[in-house]
Amino acid sequence: MKKKGDYLLKIFDIGISLTTEKDPNKLLEMILKESREITHADAGTLYIRKNDKLHFKIIQNQTLNIFQGENGESIDLPPLNIEGDSVSAYVARTKKTLNISNIYEESDSYLEGPKKYDKMTGYKTESMLVIPLIDREYVVIGVMLLINAKTPEGKIVPFLKYYERVIAYYASQVAMYISNMNYLEEIHALFNSFVEVMVKAIDKRTRYNANHTKNIVVFLQKFLPYINNITHGELASQYFNRDRTEEIVMAAWLHDIGKLAIPLNIMDKPTRLAEKYEVVIKRIHLEKLQVKIYMLEGKINNEEYRSRTDFLDEVEKIIEICNSPNKYIDDELLKKLENLYKYEPIGDEKRLLLDDEYEYIIVRRGTLTDKERKIMQDHVIFTKEMLNRIPFTEKLKHVNMWASMHHEFLDGSGYPEGVDIKSIPFEVRILTMLDIFEALVSADRPYKKPMERKEAIGVLKSMAKDGKLDKTLVLEFEKSEVWMLEVGDQKSDVGSYEGRGEL
Repeated sequence: MKKKGDYLLKIFDIGISLTTEKDPNKLLEMILKESREITHADAGTLYIRKNDKLHFKIIQNQTLNIFQGENGESIDLPPLNIEGDSVSAYVARTKKTLNISNIYEESDSYLEGPKKYDKMTGYKTESMLVIPLIDREYVVIGVMLLINAKTPEGKIVPFLKYYERVIAYYASQVAMYISNMNYLEEIHALFNSFVEVMVKAIDKRTRYNANHTKNIVVFLQKFLPYINNITHGELASQYFNRDRTEEIVMAAWLHDIGKLAIPLNIMDKPTRLAEKYEVVIKRIHLEKLQVKIYMLEGKINNEEYRSRTDFLDEVEKIIEICNSPNKYIDDELLKKLENLYKYEPIGDEKRLLLDDEYEYIIVRRGTLTDKERKIMQDHVIFTKEMLNRIPFTEKLKHVNMWASMHHEFLDGSGYPEGVDIKSIPFEVRILTMLDIFEALVSADRPYKKPMERKEAIGVLKSMAKDGKLDKTLVLEFEKSEVWMLEVGDQKSDVGSYEGRGEL
């Protein structure tokens, strides 16, 4: 038998583990194991209280060779009702320790459960030490059940009073740890809820962003395990453990939070003229009517009438064509739009195409002007500013940087900082690639048709060849076939990518 001092040293060691072990599942498993060793118990169960029920967290039985709950695995047993007739529920209700020498010499109803268990399994339960885990607010947050103290010769004996006091002290430390763990879980859940609300706010704010963030997270969560299984090549050294995975996934969820600060008329701009299209067409129609009136009144001759009418008919069609986000404005169209801009109406209108409308319609590709594109690109700056206000924990300290860099390219041509390959972390390279891919194949973008997925992979490879994306990463993404996943409301329709200078 070990000396009492040896047990105290073990408890001190366990106390150190309570502050250093990061994995709560490993720690709870160790807590029950060490408690059994201190008391020479053959078996034990650790319950965690949630919503007035005692949930099985760890089960250990040396004789039956049963060890459940290791590494956080769930135990397929129904939780015990606090108001139920079980010994653990009784201890949870009364907040009193039970030290029972032999359950078969007792007639309490709450001991019927262990007796039935013995009949089912052939196990023989005799002595029990059941201790409530009480936090600093005197709330029971769990129960530790120890079964069958044994001598070195294997004889079952009652639990010594000394062990009762030692484990009671130990249990108070464990209760404090579990309480802190629950508190951290509540904070974590609260923060995750906040993130979920913010993401939904972005996605609900505009139908054109409805699935973007969610889809990126789905691609990411499927791609990371693939990276972890790479055993050779440049990516063999990259491994995403639980913490690193949580951090990059959080960055993915928050990467577009800055879009909350972008005006909807820019973020939702489906065409070059947007709501001004009808205004321009109405001016052209009024000018046609005015031209006809001038002709009927003899203010212009038939030749001028036909010339103006033909011109107005043509530019009306041109405006309709050029307003489409998928139409590239070549030099020929640009010249015709310039002629419309310079056209001098004979009616009351000073111009058929105002300065801002002309600026909108002559955008070569996409729907946004340079000024609007800059505003749209500023969403990453707003992302950084907003995330700077969040006191991220040490485990999430890179979230802001990774989220706000997802438009940077390896050749330095990205934004907002224009940093190059030396300053772009591996995590950012993944997010950038997935952000571009999702934007290419997305069916909810106002300024383009969804691209066929194989074609989108081709775009990524082309960008990698140009030095903008990580070539090895793009090739592994293609090999992973994660890009073939059907997520959100995406379609696989063939469409040309015209873009608008922003992904």
